[in-house]
Amino acid sequence: MKILRIRLKNLNSLKGEHCVDLTAEPLASAGLFAITGSMGAGKSTLLDAVTLALYGKAARYGNESNPEHVMSRHCGECSAEVEFEVPSGTYRAVWERHRSRKKPDGALQQPKRYIYDKAGEPLAQQIREAEVKIEELLGLNYDRFLRSVLLAQGEFARFLKAKADERAELLESLTGTEIYSRLGWRAFVEANRRENEFNLKEAGLQQLAILGDDERKTLDEAIKQGEEERKELETKLAAGSEMLAKISSLEEARAKEKDASDEQVAIEKDRQNAAADLERLRLHRLTLPFAEDLVRFTAVEKAAVSATTQKTKAFNNHETAKKMLLKANYILRSAVEAALEAQRKEAEAAGETVGKESKVVADARKWLNEHQNDAVLADQLGELVAAIGDLKAGRTSLARDWSAWRTSASKILPTDAKILPATLGATKDSELQAALDEFLGKAGKRKKTLEADVKEAKKQLDLRKDHLGKAKLVVKLKDHRHDLKSGEPCPLCGALEHPYAEGAAPNPEIAELASEVEKASEKLE
Repeated sequence: MKILRIRLKNLNSLKGEHCVDLTAEPLASAGLFAITGSMGAGKSTLLDAVTLALYGKAARYGNESNPEHVMSRHCGECSAEVEFEVPSGTYRAVWERHRSRKKPDGALQQPKRYIYDKAGEPLAQQIREAEVKIEELLGLNYDRFLRSVLLAQGEFARFLKAKADERAELLESLTGTEIYSRLGWRAFVEANRRENEFNLKEAGLQQLAILGDDERKTLDEAIKQGEEERKELETKLAAGSEMLAKISSLEEARAKEKDASDEQVAIEKDRQNAAADLERLRLHRLTLPFAEDLVRFTAVEKAAVSATTQKTKAFNNHETAKKMLLKANYILRSAVEAALEAQRKEAEAAGETVGKESKVVADARKWLNEHQNDAVLADQLGELVAAIGDLKAGRTSLARDWSAWRTSASKILPTDAKILPATLGATKDSELQAALDEFLGKAGKRKKTLEADVKEAKKQLDLRKDHLGKAKLVVKLKDHRHDLKSGEPCPLCGALEHPYAEGAAPNPEIAELASEVEKASEKLE
């Protein structure tokens, strides 16, 4: 195993996030290096991060799993992460633990452990799965890891200070070789036993003597009797073998019982790890009596969505109509302005024509006075009369158009339209232009004011509708607020904070809110 990177957050004296990259210089090329520092600087915490990430334990806390005191003071979360390399590839082990809402004063939550491969794909996401996967990847359990890879703090000092006859025992406890001492002792005891048996048999052979016929006959009878006893013993031995088989079955059953007990312990750990999920399941079951209310609430939500859709459609239609109205007003205004400009230009042209014609008439009269005998001037006088008639017709058309436009303006802005002259006969061009500019300026300001009023009225309408919807929701659920407790999830939304559970101000009545919505709609129209 080769450790590549160590990352930790809020562990003991190392507050905040820290990372030790063993693949970067100068550590990458260092065959041997030391971790030094004053007492409390975090040397042992760095080693604790390794065992926490791999096994969920820290040597200084013994065999305690997921120690709660490893988190730095005044912190709401902590974590340890180790990236390591083994013959099968590169992997990353993560250990995390936090308090409720990640607040320093929150309740301590269950830890979490993960194992990821080089590509970042999760190999284990449960504590039990992570323990099995780490032993599978490293080939070492926690005790063997401490003995072969990471020597726990204080154990080496005990070895150096121990007496000569104690060092062997300490070395065996550190390296896990005590089994070889037990094997040696067993071999010594077995050798002594067999040597004693051999000596006894040898002594028995030395005591043997040559027997006579009578003694041999007696011995044959004893052998015959011994053979019968042997057969009887074989029968008893068969019964003993059956009993031995039962004993073996019993031992096997005891082994299975031990495995079941271990599995029960693992299941109990899983049950403790799943305590939060079981609690959420219990809270979910508590919400079953309110299923009918939830169904009605869903129906109300669907109706609200439908009403919102219809409101949006109506609002879009309103916006379209408003745009068409504005476009029509713009076209009307442009047409009126164009007509006024055309009539004004025609009036100016007619005035210039009249002036010219008047001068022509004056010159003609002067000329007639001087040339009374020129009869051809009669034809020119007819053309002058026709031009004057055209001028009068143009003035009449312009006066009619002005009257119609002023009437339309009086209907839209009756107060501001008073500045417009009733007729154009005695109005100068400059006065007419000034009156038009003033009127159109006031109309533009009025238009902006109305647009702002429409925007504010729509905002107030949306606000009243939002208040009405929330009030209906409160009416449905406010009876269950007193059951909510800080730090425990809401059975409806799962939130851990309940700002409206205590001291919430009462909402207005539904009828009053509906009336405000109707008033806001009328104001918007």
